[in-house]
Amino acid sequence: SIKRPGSDEPLPGLLTLHTIWINTTGVRSGAIQGLYLDNLQVRTIGTTDPTIIETFDETSIWTPLNSNQYEKSLSGVGQTQDSLYADSTVFHDGQKSACWSWMGGNSSVYRGLFPNLDTRPIEAIVSRSFLKNNGLKIGDWLNIRAPGQYLTIQVGDVVDYFPTLDPQKNDFMLLNLDRLLTLRNRQLGPMTPIYANEVWLSLTTNKTARAAAIETLNQPDYSGGGHLYDSKQIIADQESDPLISAGWGGVLTLAFCGVALVSALGFIVYAYLSARERQLEFAILRTLGFSFRQIITLIGFEQIFIIVAGMGIGTYVGIRLSGIMMPFLQLTEGGEKVLPPFVFVTDWKTVLTTYGILGVVFVITISLVVFYFSRVSLNRTLRMGDQ
Repeated sequence: SIKRPGSDEPLPGLLTLHTIWINTTGVRSGAIQGLYLDNLQVRTIGTTDPTIIETFDETSIWTPLNSNQYEKSLSGVGQTQDSLYADSTVFHDGQKSACWSWMGGNSSVYRGLFPNLDTRPIEAIVSRSFLKNNGLKIGDWLNIRAPGQYLTIQVGDVVDYFPTLDPQKNDFMLLNLDRLLTLRNRQLGPMTPIYANEVWLSLTTNKTARAAAIETLNQPDYSGGGHLYDSKQIIADQESDPLISAGWGGVLTLAFCGVALVSALGFIVYAYLSARERQLEFAILRTLGFSFRQIITLIGFEQIFIIVAGMGIGTYVGIRLSGIMMPFLQLTEGGEKVLPPFVFVTDWKTVLTTYGILGVVFVITISLVVFYFSRVSLNRTLRMGDQ
């Protein structure tokens, strides 16, 4: 029946066929039992003619499974004890039907036919503490209990951290929810429990009524031992945190712009003062026979050496200081270590961008220094040196 339990109303919305199952009991042990299937039909409300959704002329997409082997199999599949094949001798319509047979027994057994059954084992990603505390390793099998049922899964990989999960407080396991639900819903029998494990509520915007509703939901009769999360309160807490509302991105951007501006101004001032103090030196070099091109080469080599040495030493010292200072910042406002711990990553794209900006400033500054020396009068400079 696909009607609502206890009523004559049909189930709403899109329906998906998960299995065709039967219960066999009281059959003489060792006797071959079975049945034939042909023309699976669906009748839509308001219509008289049914729609055939499966002719069973081809049985390759169907997999037989019974409750006994299901409980013993590692992934919920295993080697089937029932058989299913296309039979051309007995059929209702067309040319073939599906013959589903099994060996009889005295115990009650639930048997099902599953279309497009996913026979792969379910793999889990577990925390490193989970492996250590349970004496497991990657590739091992373990039993877990979903509500009302035990399932067997395989450890596929291990991680140290995962968002919202604290490995220092609890071990954790990550599973593919769709595949887990598929295996969970594969349980055969009429008493499969269906209930909610999570409820989303839209509450009124009236503050008084909303507070009263939250207080009521926190009562044991409603919470059921679970946790209530108020989205508005969570957002309010985050907005009141200055580090979240302001963000480190803006602070670091301002710091980056400040460092770049100070570095550029410092180099410009240094180059200007150095050029004024060394007018006489370059004037003497000109009188000794240095060409203007040689003077430009000397100035360029000197400035480039200072620039490259400064950038290289500054980069090395910055990386070393980051490794020394950053661990002291890995604390929450309560003094606890943050999770996951900081991972030191150098954004070389930004660093190279900084180098590019400073490089342009340095080229312009060197050009201005060269232009300044080209305008200096040798005779006037030498007379000033004599005085």
